[in-house]
Amino acid sequence: MPGDVVVSFSGNGQQFIDDKTLHFRDKENNFQYYEDFFVKSVVPTDISNAGNSPMVLRGMQFDQFKFDNGTQNDIPLQCRFKEEGTGNYIDQPRNMTRMTDSKLKCIAPKTNAVGPFRMEMSANGQDWQDIGHEVRYFNGPRVTGVNPTYGVTKNPKNLNLEIYGENFVCPNNDCSKIKARFTNAVGD
Repeated sequence: MPGDVVVSFSGNGQQFIDDKTLHFRDKENNFQYYEDFFVKSVVPTDISNAGNSPMVLRGMQFDQFKFDNGTQNDIPLQCRFKEEGTGNYIDQPRNMTRMTDSKLKCIAPKTNAVGPFRMEMSANGQDWQDIGHEVRYFNGPRVTGVNPTYGVTKNPKNLNLEIYGENFVCPNNDCSKIKARFTNAVGD
């Protein structure tokens, strides 16, 4: 059953140390049980192994941690990724960003591997829950060249820019979300 309990100790199994409080919970002797998280969806499910892909988790029980006065206790929830074939974990667990009471964002780490991975989440960094969703890593695209390499700021003739590189494959043959971004040396 979820909720708070007071932790006390006994040296002989019969006499327990005096609880610090009787009517109020103190941080020092309090343990909180929580329910499993329910994740309804994870978007996207196909991500580049280059990392830094934001993934949105929608579900319930993300907001179950409250203070005595009923306000939200923003315990950091973490996510991690486990390779299905080997059971190896990618990188270190990452803190998720709380978007709403039912929506979290996890930034996927970089890996050299491709294929299916299981997502797990935790509220304490020790008890990890498989959230029941698979994520597929694919080799991310890499630009190796462009032609032409310079041009005018406006394109009155609607000329094309050819982009050369590796791994220009659309996940699940769906190229509708492919985009090109142009940035300067400082990322603007």
